Amino acid sequence: MRRYTLLLALIPLLTACRHYGAYEDKDKWMLPYRMTRMTLRNRPRQVTEYIYSASDTARPEVRKNYYNTYRFDPEGNMVSRNAYQDDTLWIKFEYWVDRDGMQQRSTPMGTGKASLIVSRRLSDGRYMIANQDLTSRSNAKILSFPPGGDEKIREEYSDSTAHGDPIQVVHFYYKGNRLLRVMYRTAEGSQEVVYFYSHSDAPDSLHIYQGSSASGKLQQRQLFFQNEHGDVVREIAISGKDTTLLEENSYIYDAKDNWVRRVKIPLKYNPGDFMGKDGTVMDREIVY
Repeated sequence: MRRYTLLLALIPLLTACRHYGAYEDKDKWMLPYRMTRMTLRNRPRQVTEYIYSASDTARPEVRKNYYNTYRFDPEGNMVSRNAYQDDTLWIKFEYWVDRDGMQQRSTPMGTGKASLIVSRRLSDGRYMIANQDLTSRSNAKILSFPPGGDEKIREEYSDSTAHGDPIQVVHFYYKGNRLLRVMYRTAEGSQEVVYFYSHSDAPDSLHIYQGSSASGKLQQRQLFFQNEHGDVVREIAISGKDTTLLEENSYIYDAKDNWVRRVKIPLKYNPGDFMGKDGTVMDREIVY
C-alpha cells in the first residue's frame, strides 16, 4: 500500500464521518477516499465494494477475494461494515448513536470476541471515547464541539481515562458540509491540511504544511480533477518538485448517478503501490 508523506493527514477522512448535535447533518452517505470523501447519491441502503487488480478483469471470481459491505440507516448514517476475505466474513463493525455519542462494536469472526469503543458524555458536554481492549499508544479520545457547528476538536490520550496532557490535539474546521482545514498539534510540532473547493463538496485540491499555512513549509500538494458527476478522474500529488502520484480514473454509472465501476490506472508507477503497475478495479453493488 502506498505510503504518503504525511500519514497523519489521512485521519480526517477516517474519523470525521460521524458528528453529534449540530454536526449530525454533515457527512451523510459518505465513504472515505484517500484524502477526499465520496458522497453516495439517491439515499442507498447498502453498498458492497469489490477491489481487485485490473489485470484480473476477465476473472470475475477474483472479486470475492476481498470486499466490504456498508449499510446505512434512513438518515444516511453508516450503521455497519462487514469485511470479507475469500468470500468469508472475517470481521464486522457495528455503529450506533445514543445520548452518549457514537458507539462501535467490532467482532473478528475467528475469535468471536467483540471489542467495544465506548462513548460517554461528560458533565461539560464533551464526549470521551475509549477502547478498553486497545493496547496501542493512543487509547482514549475526547471530542468537543464549540458553538456554531463549524469546528470539532479531538484530543488523543495515551491511557483509557484521558488524564494528563493529550499526545495529539486535532482541530477540524468546516463551512457547511465542506471540511476546510485540519490542524494537528503534538509534542513534536504541528501540521495543517488546507482544502480548496469550486463546485461540489469534494475538494479540488489540498495543501499539507509543516507548521501552519501562514508560516509553515508547504510539504505536499494534491490535485483532484473531477468529471461532471463530481468524481475524481485524475489525481496528482506533488512533494517539492517531485510528482509522487499520477493516476487516472474512469467510471461506469447506474441509473441513480452512482458509479458502479471505477478503473484506476497509474500513469506513474511507484514500487510498492497496491495492485502494482496494472492499476485497480473497484466494482460496486448498490441496494436502494
